[in-house]
Amino acid sequence: MAWIVTSWRTEALTVAAREVADADAYLAALERFGVDTRGEVRRQRLELRADGPGATTVRAARKPARARLRESPLSELFRATAEQ
Repeated sequence: MAWIVTSWRTEALTVAAREVADADAYLAALERFGVDTRGEVRRQRLELRADGPGATTVRAARKPARARLRESPLSELFRATAEQ
């Protein structure tokens, strides 16, 4: 089965033009968001890599300390079950 379009209605063309304009606006906004996001990521990476004062404190603040069983509240539980 095939469809043959003999003519376009003016209303259909108007709706199609509006849809194209909306899609173009959405894509433009999406591209701006992408450019802004890449710029923000680039700024944050440069800030983290900076060798200025406070660079080590930023790195140290982001890196969690290594967990130790002896300092854990669970150590009492393990100790109690091991003694039984």
